[in-house]
Amino acid sequence: MAWSTPKTNWNLYSKFNIEDFNRIKNNIAYLHEIAVATLGGFDIEDMGSDMDNYASYWNVDHFNAIEHNLLSIANKVSTKDYGPYQTFYANGIFIGYQELNRIEKTCAELKTMIEDQANMVRRIPFKLGRYKEERF
Repeated sequence: MAWSTPKTNWNLYSKFNIEDFNRIKNNIAYLHEIAVATLGGFDIEDMGSDMDNYASYWNVDHFNAIEHNLLSIANKVSTKDYGPYQTFYANGIFIGYQELNRIEKTCAELKTMIEDQANMVRRIPFKLGRYKEERF
């Protein structure tokens, strides 16, 4: 997965589209990949495949998986509370701009935290083994 810069300036008049859904979903998948590589394995829910047209409709299960996965990653990486997590229901209210801002800002913050933790992993400052067959 590749990281895409999150959109953190959602407002009342912003329109949510396929590119936004794919960016959020793929950023969470990216966070999971780097968290597993840095902190050890844990699973997340399937968020579906990338959307490529508007013939398919938004599925609340995908949005609930996004919320659950973000919570799972945040709990693995940090003890900080990232706000109230939403549960979406069929024929319910669609995701709002405040929620989108919270999700995207959380993704950006978690990326920074995971990368910082990866950079702080302790490494042995010397090479083990025989060096050029010298013995002491």
